[in-house]
Amino acid sequence: MKRGRIQYMPEELAWIEARKTWPRTQLHSAFCFMFDRTDVTEDHIRGLCKRKGWSAGPDGRRRNSGKSRVFSQDEVAWLRDNASLAIKETGPAFRAAFPGRDITDAQVTSFRKNHKLRTGRTGQFVKGQISHNAGKKGFYAPGSEKGWFKKGGEPPNTKHLGYERVNKDGYVEISVDEPNPHTGYERRFVHKHRWLWEKANGPVPQGYALKCLDGDRTNCDPSNWEAVKRGVLSRLNGGRHKKRMAYDAAPGRTETDRDGHRQGAAGRARAAEAGAGMTQNRSTAVMQRRVEPHDSLDDFPTPPWATRALLRYLFGQTMTSHKTAREPAANRGHMVRPLQEWFGHVEASDIFDYGAGFPQADYLFGPDPAPVDWTITNPPFRLARPFIERALMTSNEGVAVIVRSAFLEGVGRYQSLFAHHPPSLILQFTERVVMHKGKLSPRGSTATAYCWLVWQRDAKGTEFNWIRPCRKALERSSDYEVKA
Repeated sequence: MKRGRIQYMPEELAWIEARKTWPRTQLHSAFCFMFDRTDVTEDHIRGLCKRKGWSAGPDGRRRNSGKSRVFSQDEVAWLRDNASLAIKETGPAFRAAFPGRDITDAQVTSFRKNHKLRTGRTGQFVKGQISHNAGKKGFYAPGSEKGWFKKGGEPPNTKHLGYERVNKDGYVEISVDEPNPHTGYERRFVHKHRWLWEKANGPVPQGYALKCLDGDRTNCDPSNWEAVKRGVLSRLNGGRHKKRMAYDAAPGRTETDRDGHRQGAAGRARAAEAGAGMTQNRSTAVMQRRVEPHDSLDDFPTPPWATRALLRYLFGQTMTSHKTAREPAANRGHMVRPLQEWFGHVEASDIFDYGAGFPQADYLFGPDPAPVDWTITNPPFRLARPFIERALMTSNEGVAVIVRSAFLEGVGRYQSLFAHHPPSLILQFTERVVMHKGKLSPRGSTATAYCWLVWQRDAKGTEFNWIRPCRKALERSSDYEVKA
């Protein structure tokens, strides 16, 4: 229920107006006492004065300005007169001057800081001032002098010349008599195996690193370490758990390989593609891309219907049982099976064993394989150029690779590959060829476009054409069955 408006008598209004500068709490108490109005609250008085425009004015608002709610005027005067006292002495002295006042040291200190009551001291020694502990010997517990350092003494953990330790990477480090270039100290730690190797063979050549032969990094004998180019370390390091060849199992470990003359195909391909001052736009909104680590196996199986589309375009329905083909990146055999439908013999291998029973071999390392009629493959994208170059040298009739359409771009790739070996056919898929990482599935979508690049031995010029929609006609349900 809405309350009714408070009514005031004319004499009450006159009394309030005469005292309008009073604080509203004081004005309300005096009004209720004077006129015995128990129905009027402080908010009523405030509302009335606001409606009438009876302002307390600056004097009324500031009547308590400069007054302390904790300390009386006499106490404030005492604190100002004794501002030069040390802060820790002010509290006890205040309580002694005003017995019975329950004032803490924190309240006294806060008042001094708020009112900028300074002691006048700077905390600095003045000229001629004597320290309080002048002439006094420092205190120490009796008997502790036995543990003091003596002149010329060394701590028990001193690392003398020749001291050895094993770092977190498993390499032995030794303290040698060489200045530390970072700290200027007379000794520093270096890798013991490198230090001994350089004593026996001279400095490690620029661009080379020392490779442990027996896998034991604590074996620092110079004969256990061999200088190899840094470009081959990505192949020599690792093992089966990293999906890379271990050092002893790396194929083609010839002197040429270790010197790096035939290694680093991926690095050379990247360098060539980055050449001629071209900067690639790597925006995810612009690129058709799959981001893979530099040492990735690039495991993206090719749908069999995409291989059949190429073979039907090249050979029609004609069986080429007298011809041979090679698939050097066979993966799980999804491209091998369509090739076997057209060719009499298909040689398949891969650098990694996917469990399909194909020989495990590195296509880019070791001696050139025996020539075949056709090499047809889906190469790792970063190694596509060296794959194509080797296939051209070992194929009698032609080479075909399925690549991302973006492979046709790039000044560096043009100068290093297409200018010297232009394809005879560029077959662009009109349908999207969906490749999933690590699996083959009939479902899914992709933003990446693919095409076949074909080099035919006696062809002249480059012809561009489209592979018309053919997935429904060439796809078979058995293509996606899991092979035992």
